[in-house]
Amino acid sequence: MMTLVRDVIWCAPFGIVATVLPFAAHAGVALAGAIGVYIAAESELKLPKPVTGFVLPLAAAIFKLAGPSAWISGALFVNRFYCTPLHAPQLAFVAAASVFMGFGLPGIPRGSCILSAPPLLAVGLPVEGVGILIAVDAIGDTFATVLNATGNLAATVLVGRRVG
Repeated sequence: MMTLVRDVIWCAPFGIVATVLPFAAHAGVALAGAIGVYIAAESELKLPKPVTGFVLPLAAAIFKLAGPSAWISGALFVNRFYCTPLHAPQLAFVAAASVFMGFGLPGIPRGSCILSAPPLLAVGLPVEGVGILIAVDAIGDTFATVLNATGNLAATVLVGRRVG
């Protein structure tokens, strides 16, 4: 068992690189920019280490600012694509669901698309639209990463300045 665990631990970095490489090649400069923003939270903003060590991971885990906007725009896209009716109360339901379910969004590419199926189905839109959303979400996901990173950094700066 120890030999097996040792071999898995030795191979883990290669597996992680192989898993992340397609996403990194797809996201390109936006991914590098988001990582650069996180590094600049640490060095150039001169925030206290306890604040960045606590608030930044907490904000990254909880605040997915781009998820609700992705759900609303996704519902509008599926509505237009399938020519189905979508009225203001239904769109308000998608908006409310996106706020509450946004806390459970996984921090993975297209995470908001995966969890958008139940609200879309609840307002009468075809759930097959989620597959189309995943297919066309590559460009939007790049902007979502930048929005999420900016929001997390802004929360960290606000707390850092409040703490002093």
